[in-house]
Amino acid sequence: MFIPGGELIIGNETNPFNGTATVRLFGISTDPALAFDSAIHGGNKMIANLGLVSFWGQSRNRSSRLR
Repeated sequence: MFIPGGELIIGNETNPFNGTATVRLFGISTDPALAFDSAIHGGNKMIANLGLVSFWGQSRNRSSRLR
């Protein structure tokens, strides 16, 4: 998914999303990979955003991780 200056937003500060958000990336494993330059290869299933990504949800402790 390439978001050239757009936004990917789930919830907001005053109204956090308390459900389970799932972003699925579909494609064929043999599709060409996206390379940003010779040192950064993104693969063929990725999210590249040049705008805003904002996820607001339940409070978490410091050991929580984005999977």
